[in-house]
Order: sequence, then structure tokens, then C-alpha cells
Amino acid sequence: MGRRKQSQASRSQSSQLTIEASFSNSQKVIENLDELVNSCVRYFVYRAGCDLPIRKTDLQKHVLKNVGRSFNMILEKVKVILKEVYGYDLYMCEDQQSTVRYLVSNSLPYKNLNEESDNNTERDTHKILIMIILAHIFMCGDNSTEASLFSFLNSLNIDVEENHEIFGNVKTFIKTTMVNQKFLQVENDNVTKRQIYTWGPRAEHEVSKHELLKFVCKIYKDRTPKSWPSQLDSAAKQFNLPINGDENEANDD
Repeated sequence: MGRRKQSQASRSQSSQLTIEASFSNSQKVIENLDELVNSCVRYFVYRAGCDLPIRKTDLQKHVLKNVGRSFNMILEKVKVILKEVYGYDLYMCEDQQSTVRYLVSNSLPYKNLNEESDNNTERDTHKILIMIILAHIFMCGDNSTEASLFSFLNSLNIDVEENHEIFGNVKTFIKTTMVNQKFLQVENDNVTKRQIYTWGPRAEHEVSKHELLKFVCKIYKDRTPKSWPSQLDSAAKQFNLPINGDENEANDD
């Protein structure tokens, strides 16, 4: 009888130790996941300044090694922290080779084109050039040949073949910087051999077509967004928001 009680007590103690060990291991897993989340956040914040897309393979190589199915769960937590703490949006895009890449945007800086900056920095100057280029492509029906784009810039006294006193080497900025940063996508027409530019995933995510259309209306002064029904429809579909084409906000002083 005494041996039976001793055996039951031994099994009970063993079971308790198993539960405690399991709980301890679970805590270690949670702590490890939290550490991975924090490391991933630091990696994205560090890479955000260069405005270049981050490949999923690089993320797995440098930060999230051998996490398996936990990858998506970790990334969702990272997105929340980046948004709530740093004001960053993290989103995924795929290039023409179907390579998964991630882009980090700082509080959608191009959504409101009416905000004026007192700092005449190189970054602000490039924002202006980006808006001019994207506006031309948008107003051309969401795509433009390289010749058309360069001709348009030339009409604004921006010669892409020369170093501009404000914008610098515009040709390199368009063909290299804007393409690498995913503001632009470029395709070669096999028939005409011309290069065709369209908005890249960063532009689609960060730049409001509606604000851009109002910006164009402000230049023409006597127009409203409704003057361009095709562009107005495209703007409405971008963020799935109802848009009033009769608004005249663009003409307000």
C-alpha cells in the first residue's frame, strides 16, 4: 500500500515537472519570437532610409533564419510596431521576376501635395521631380514612352541630357533611381523598340492620384477633376474611396 502511494506521488511529481518544463520551453519560444520581431524591426528601420526595396531572401538570410511557418506571423507583428511606433508602412511587392520584396514608406509622404516644406533639401527637390514625372505619366493614361516623358520635361526647361541646376542628373534619376526605388516600372516594346514607363508599386501605394489630379487642376486654374473622367475614375479605384469630380479645392488660394 505504501509503495502504491509512493508510486502515485512519484508520477504526480514527474507530471508536475513535465508541465513546468513545457511552460518554460513555451516561454523561451515566446521570448525568442519577440527577439526576432525586435531584430526585424531594427533591420527595416535601418534599411528604410535608402528607399530601396528589401528582398525577402535578404530578410531570411540576415534576420529571420530558419523560422519556417512563423515568418508571416513575425512579419505581421513587425508591421504593427513599424506603423504605431515609427510611422512606417511596410508592404510587399513583386518584380517582373516574381521576386518578393518589401517596401517601407514613411507615413505616406506624397499623399498631401498641398503641404509646403520650409526645408529646401535635396530630398524635397527630388519629391518635386517625382511628382512632375508621375503626373505626366498619369495624365497620359497611366503610361508614357521615354521620348514623350523627356519631351515633356524639356518643355519645362528640364533637359535630361544636361545636368540641371536644381534637379541634377535627371536622366540617371529617372532611369536608375526612380526605377530602383520602385516609383517607376519600365518595359521595352518589342515591336517599336521604345521604352514605356508606368507607375511602380511604391508610387501606387504612396502617391494619391486624386491629390495629383487636383494639383494638375490648380495649374490649369479653370479645370476640375471631372474635366478628366478617365483619370478621375483611376483615382477613385486607387484607394477605393468615393471622389467628387466637381470639387474645386484645387483652385482655392
